[in-house]
Amino acid sequence: MTQQNADRLNYLHEKGSSLLKEKRNDQALLIFLELEKETPKCPNTLLTIGDLFFKKGNYENTISYLSKLLSISKNQIPIHGYFILAFSLRVLGKNQEAENIFNQLCKLEPNNATYLNQR
Repeated sequence: MTQQNADRLNYLHEKGSSLLKEKRNDQALLIFLELEKETPKCPNTLLTIGDLFFKKGNYENTISYLSKLLSISKNQIPIHGYFILAFSLRVLGKNQEAENIFNQLCKLEPNNATYLNQR
């Protein structure tokens, strides 16, 4: 990777993060999608994109990006990522897959009322 390319990637990440802080999610999503084209296996970028699609109610893309993340990270993603994945699956009628994830979340955090209610 050239220094120019590294600088560009850093710029994109900083710009996207800044937009997120300003709650300008649509613009941040565009930046992170551009960043993902150049670094398609970056776990933080994939999680951020999945989360942004979730916030937009675009559950199909949420599942797509979080599934990519799961495949490259050996099924190890933050609990929040599992939650939005399970929620998205449930909304799209993939109840068994969603229930399996919610069951895992309940094992990890047995006192979390949100997970129990969603399950």
